[in-house]
Amino acid sequence: MNERPQWRTALDALLPSAKLLYRLATDNRVPSRTRLLSLAALAYTLLPIDLIPDSIPILGKVDDFGLVAIALVRLVNDAGPEVVREHWDGDDETLEAFLNAVAFLDSLIPARVRRLAAIIDR
Repeated sequence: MNERPQWRTALDALLPSAKLLYRLATDNRVPSRTRLLSLAALAYTLLPIDLIPDSIPILGKVDDFGLVAIALVRLVNDAGPEVVREHWDGDDETLEAFLNAVAFLDSLIPARVRRLAAIIDR
């Protein structure tokens, strides 16, 4: 069997991933709090105001990346597998790669941040 290179799978996932995230962020079956978090993370990333200024090498992007990662993981997890599959435009192999990437991001979120998010959710 001829396996696809990882770079090709990542490239194939770009457009379907963007469409999926947009569709999940506008789907009423996804909790409104989660959708709001996603939009807030996007706005925070695009706005010039940061907790850690982008001018600080490496650290300046950590807050942006962390917030986007948390919002992405939350959006996909809170939507559930059925809704994610319904909105996915790519092939099954690319969806699996996307979900593996989301699971990897999820594993990077520290327990302390998870506890804080749980407190905020109450």
